[in-house]
Amino acid sequence: MRELRPFGVGMITAVFVSCSAASPSDALFDWATIGDVGNHGYDRQTINNALVGRGAVDYEYRVARNEVSTGQYLAFLNTFSTQSDALAQRLRPPSHWGAERDRSYGGPGVRYTLRIDVPDADRLPLIGLNWRGAAYYINWMNNDLSSDSLAIENGAYDASTFTDNPQGGFNDQDARNPGARYFLPTWDEAIKASHWDPDKFGPGDGGWWIYNDGSDTEPIGGPPGEGETSARWIDNMFGSRPAQDTPLGSYPGTTTPWGLLDASGGGGEWTETWIDVGVDVNIGRYWTGHPAGILGNVDDATFSGSDWPINESYTTLRIAATVPAPVSLAGPLIALVFTSSRRKRQT
Repeated sequence: MRELRPFGVGMITAVFVSCSAASPSDALFDWATIGDVGNHGYDRQTINNALVGRGAVDYEYRVARNEVSTGQYLAFLNTFSTQSDALAQRLRPPSHWGAERDRSYGGPGVRYTLRIDVPDADRLPLIGLNWRGAAYYINWMNNDLSSDSLAIENGAYDASTFTDNPQGGFNDQDARNPGARYFLPTWDEAIKASHWDPDKFGPGDGGWWIYNDGSDTEPIGGPPGEGETSARWIDNMFGSRPAQDTPLGSYPGTTTPWGLLDASGGGGEWTETWIDVGVDVNIGRYWTGHPAGILGNVDDATFSGSDWPINESYTTLRIAATVPAPVSLAGPLIALVFTSSRRKRQT
């Protein structure tokens, strides 16, 4: 049985990289570089003070401004789920997204196609993506979007560890591989990217916000153009969940201090940090935020949750990455991870 390491962080010190060409995976997202190295941890009062001291990160890293969309995950799934029935069984789609099974496809495996009952289906969020599905996608990115079936087996996370243990928990790898370029953010990385403002009290004078829109006032739920988030947006009394069918990027005026979109609303975002959920045999993962919808939370800094890596729940995926070495440098070199690039901030 693996040792529990609550809030474990896999530190990376140096990797061999080549700067002769940009990675095709990098082109999938617009990236925000999270700088302000050495920021202090969360220092505001919380219900149980579990967050106090968290979120201090002493290196630069990048986070995608958008969560992974239906169109992006559809391209990934169809690359592998159509190769064999076995791969299709391993790679489960999210419980709610902008795609559905293509009934006209006869095999091998399963093919998916965009839904026609909702507009902008390719931009819908992934709601109910399990942790292993997120890890497979990130492994694919680390292997430059290769269609080889081995591309999902390793990269940031070794899929051979995705197994149950006899005690009823899970053996899934709890920290990224040294040298991984793309990965799930740790809990500290996720909190910093959503709630730390390097200029909260003035240029270079940073601090923490309660909400991830750079505010201590809860954002207002409602439709795009009226509300500030899809969280807690109720359009009728019959169980409709408009947040699930609201395209990513629909609230361009609501961003984190670093310019991340949709940090509020949609689904809770997986991290790679494990926690012990209080029952010896039940081991969960920690994610930031909470699912939106009828009773959704607007993702204040003190709210968090956990789930098993095989469960779908209401979780989704946002990618984190290393800061690449300057592209002007050619050939292999040893690069310190998270140590270069200027911060980009959207206000």
